[in-house]
Order: sequence, then structure tokens, then C-alpha cells
Amino acid sequence: LSLAAAAFFPNMVIKMVQSGEKSGSLPEVLDKTAEYYEEQVDASVTILVSLLEPALIMIFGAIVFVTVLALYLPVIELSNIKD
Repeated sequence: LSLAAAAFFPNMVIKMVQSGEKSGSLPEVLDKTAEYYEEQVDASVTILVSLLEPALIMIFGAIVFVTVLALYLPVIELSNIKD
């Protein structure tokens, strides 16, 4: 099979294509394989987003903190000046 020679596709895909060719139901088998990999990608993206979300919140919080500090620090310094 030329898919195996390419060494790009996982073994499961190669086996599914082989069984689909033998049974004459290649389009259905490819649809099932595509659904499986779509679910895998969706699960991976969900996990990645759930891990990145707290980090992004911390980063944006730090940016807001530095901005507020940069705006109010001169005002506080001016109020501390004694004549």
C-alpha cells in the first residue's frame, strides 16, 4: 500500500483504508476516521486552552497593574512633595 510507504499516516489510518478497500466501503471508513481525528483535535485544543487561560489572565493582570501604577505613581509622588 502506498500510504504505508509514505510513512506519514498513522498505522490506524492505513489499516482503516485497507479494510475499507477490501469491504468496498472506503468513503464510509474515511468518514469515520475523519470523525475520530476531529474529536481528538477538539479534545487537544480544549485541554490546551484550559491550560493557557490562567496564564493569559495573569499576563493581562500584570499589564493592567503596571499601567495603573504608571498612571498613579506620579500623582502620589506629587502629593508627597513638601514645601
